[in-house]
Amino acid sequence: MKQFNHKSTLLAIAMCAMCTNINAQAWDGTSAECTKGDGSKDNPYLIENPQNLAWLAEQVNGGNTFEGKNFKLAADLDMGGKEHTFPMIGKFDKYIDTSNNETVDASFYFKGTFDGAKHVIDNLYVEYINEELGGTGLFACTTNGTEIRNIIIGSNSTVKGGITSGMFIGQMNGGIIEYCENRGHLDANMYSAGIVGVMEGGIVRFCSNSGKIDGATEISGIVGQGAVNGIATYCYNTGYVKSSGYGGAGIAGATYDTFSVSNSYSIGKAEGLENKWLGKPQAIVSSTDGNSTIKNCYYVLELTGVDDPNATAVTADEMKQADFLTKINAGEDAFVADTKNINNGFPILKWQATEATGIKHINNFAGTAINLDGNTVVCDQPVKVYTLEGVLVASGHDVTLDKGTYVIKADGAMKKVVIK
Repeated sequence: MKQFNHKSTLLAIAMCAMCTNINAQAWDGTSAECTKGDGSKDNPYLIENPQNLAWLAEQVNGGNTFEGKNFKLAADLDMGGKEHTFPMIGKFDKYIDTSNNETVDASFYFKGTFDGAKHVIDNLYVEYINEELGGTGLFACTTNGTEIRNIIIGSNSTVKGGITSGMFIGQMNGGIIEYCENRGHLDANMYSAGIVGVMEGGIVRFCSNSGKIDGATEISGIVGQGAVNGIATYCYNTGYVKSSGYGGAGIAGATYDTFSVSNSYSIGKAEGLENKWLGKPQAIVSSTDGNSTIKNCYYVLELTGVDDPNATAVTADEMKQADFLTKINAGEDAFVADTKNINNGFPILKWQATEATGIKHINNFAGTAINLDGNTVVCDQPVKVYTLEGVLVASGHDVTLDKGTYVIKADGAMKKVVIK
């Protein structure tokens, strides 16, 4: 098999990301079934365009849980903004039947795995206002078995809901969400937040919020209300949390029933009213009962505008030092220094430091050799570039590229390459 040198590797890689961006089309409100993958862990269903995401919502809202199945984003998605309201994945419908005092759960849950592969879903517009049950977000609700990871919701996105609203998940009744970032705007009521509205069990970890959060009582950057042994850990908030009701905080609006918040920080401003029973604005958690735990959390008072007796205040300079990383990591490898000024010098999550940035441009013309000039590669033969999921994203001769991992095929040869 013919071997490729580093130069050809770079060439292929660059082509890859760029074509993904060029070919991205705004959602037109229609749906289309995923045509690649079989749903297994090694060969997930590929969501290649907004129509595929809409199809997933249709299927789940029709009762297909996709339990044990895997989905993966193969490109950034432009969801079209307000022109096309996204219907949400799932529907929350859990209540107590007053005739017999029994709990009825008629919710439609997605019970599979959704991996965003660090792609951005932008121009997402969700509007669902239910002031009795709630359940508004990209995913209306989750349960045990649901896994959501590696998704970035872009800054041009808006989720508008009533109670129990989150940019990613409205009501979390179990499952896990990790390695996710919200940059969009949440406009909701009580029990709402940048990642999850209400958590009754489940885990939120390695997530961040930089978007503005508008709501009422029990709202925050990460979790609105947390209960039933749920866990929020290794998260941070830089977004402005503005409560029209009581409380408002960086990490959790309120915690009950042995809910745990740990190893997290907030530098986002928190505003709201104060009430003896419903809490007051605080940097990390605005209201908590005697059973929940808040441990190893930090804030910068000059930025949050409010303090927190259950967390530790540090200065901005202190938070940017190496010894702070040791403290907040608590033996893990979650936070790293912001060497690229992604977060104004404040710590970022490790996965954010390695986020792929995509290709800058591509020119297709025949070269006579494989040459490397900076990060531009010229190849004397056409190559095809694939994602690790098997999606063809580029072909040609000359590209300018950034970091990434790809599979290059040319002249019968195939090689996996990593550009650092």
